Amino acid sequence: NDGFLVAAADLSVAKAWSVIDDPLSSGLAIPGARLQYEIVVSNGTGAAIANNVVITDAIDGTLTFLLGGGGGSDFTDIQIDDGGGPVDCTATDVDTDGCEVVGGVLTVGDPTDRVINIPADGTYTVRFQVEIPNPATTPYALSKHVAARGSKDDTGRPDVGSLV
Repeated sequence: NDGFLVAAADLSVAKAWSVIDDPLSSGLAIPGARLQYEIVVSNGTGAAIANNVVITDAIDGTLTFLLGGGGGSDFTDIQIDDGGGPVDCTATDVDTDGCEVVGGVLTVGDPTDRVINIPADGTYTVRFQVEIPNPATTPYALSKHVAARGSKDDTGRPDVGSLV
């Protein structure tokens, strides 16, 4: 035995979401619903401190990231919690507080603006909200065949026109 003890960080990451509001009050992730995501990074018991952690998450391109508490949340943009209580972070400030969303990627942690160090048996939590776009309120092109009411073609089937 040479007397050296090597310790390493033992990080695990869990991501979950919940529906916080939807147009039908159904609790389902349907168009028009607002979801809250929670990412929890944990360091194992007896592990070495995890220094300079950076948390990134690619937000699905079909979702709309809610800025400025637009989701009816009690926080603005991004909420972080290192165990000492929740703190707001701003996603649009070009990384002056260590939180940003650029090109659909959420990044929390920066060696200059927000150093994240997670001690043994510690956690770091990131929360943010998105909305599932509602096609009923989003303009888009519609092209379908429709049957003209009451008219039939020469075979007796409904006459089909085109709606653009």
